[in-house]
Amino acid sequence: MRRTVNSTFVSLDGVQNHMEHWHFDLINAELADLALEQLRAADAMLMGRATYESYAAVWPERAGDYADTINAMPKYVASTTLETPGWMNTSVIDGDLVEAVRGLKEQDGRDILMHCAVVCRTQRHRVTPAECAPLAIARTGRSGRRATMLG
Repeated sequence: MRRTVNSTFVSLDGVQNHMEHWHFDLINAELADLALEQLRAADAMLMGRATYESYAAVWPERAGDYADTINAMPKYVASTTLETPGWMNTSVIDGDLVEAVRGLKEQDGRDILMHCAVVCRTQRHRVTPAECAPLAIARTGRSGRRATMLG
């Protein structure tokens, strides 16, 4: 059975994965290596619609090992409103998310990397890890526009 692994950038004030505001400004070589290691250990990603839209607006235009890997791997988006995803290798889960995740976990393969709020929707059914550590912690101010790396 495949594992689900949560990797979420979150600020102390609760801002998650705001790539357009602060994410890339805080990534140092150590965090970049860790993120790439997590991504390479997986062969699929699972996310919600808001995270998908944020990622799809950024990653297809970026270059490098991380961008090449994330763009090529299968991505599953939990959404009842996203109809036609434009990012390559993306499938929409518009039905029962818990059953869909159980089905993905039963398939052969490596880890399923999860980002952001989709984790909360699946934890109560015990199909995703109960303990999840953030990849980076920053103080952003509620807007997510300015950040200070704390450690």
